[in-house]
Amino acid sequence: MNTCLDYKTIYDKGWQQGLDQGVEDYGDLELDSLFLERTLPITRSLSIVEFGCGMGKLCNWLSGKGYRNIKGFDISSVAIATGKARFPHLDLSCADVNAISIPEGSIDVCLSFDFIEHLPDPASHFSAVRQMLKPHGRYLFQTPNMITNALYCTIQTRGFSWRITHPSLQTCRSLKKKLLNAGFSRVEFVKIPPLSEFKIRQIPRALQSIYTALPWTRLPLNVQIGFYVVAQR
Repeated sequence: MNTCLDYKTIYDKGWQQGLDQGVEDYGDLELDSLFLERTLPITRSLSIVEFGCGMGKLCNWLSGKGYRNIKGFDISSVAIATGKARFPHLDLSCADVNAISIPEGSIDVCLSFDFIEHLPDPASHFSAVRQMLKPHGRYLFQTPNMITNALYCTIQTRGFSWRITHPSLQTCRSLKKKLLNAGFSRVEFVKIPPLSEFKIRQIPRALQSIYTALPWTRLPLNVQIGFYVVAQR
């Protein structure tokens, strides 16, 4: 994958086109918030950083839950400008994740959702996140499953154009290996049934009843739609 691609321009264009068409949601706030309700410590003074925050809807959800020390970063200036206008109380910044300067050992929790797959070098990102986390700090994130997502995207786009923005899809095995190699002490996968309205809308109507009837929490990790992960420093 070409690491010299102008990702800022790609995502600015994508966000602007989406907003022009009335599309604001590229992630699944319903499932992501369910995951955080199960895994995020309840101490409201936690220092929290979200990578790939988009226009800040998840940061706003956290703020509504009483968390006070939240920072959101996204590479798209269009998304950040929209978020600042919509949620002026949030601390949102436009930045490439590789250019973010956060002191070592200063963050309690890092978050990202539908983000890892967009990075040309996720291993370097994991190492950087581990460094910025406090001892026993957590990286809570979600990323699509390579096995299911690559097939779905190839059918949907009738080709491999999705590889431009999804260069780093992972299996559960490759994901855990990268996290452990980056120095995380423990990696846990949490099964969250993909039964939100957002996910079901993506399934052909003829298959929705089958999809919703699947016993998702009993299915093995390697056939899940995506991975929800708790990685502890």
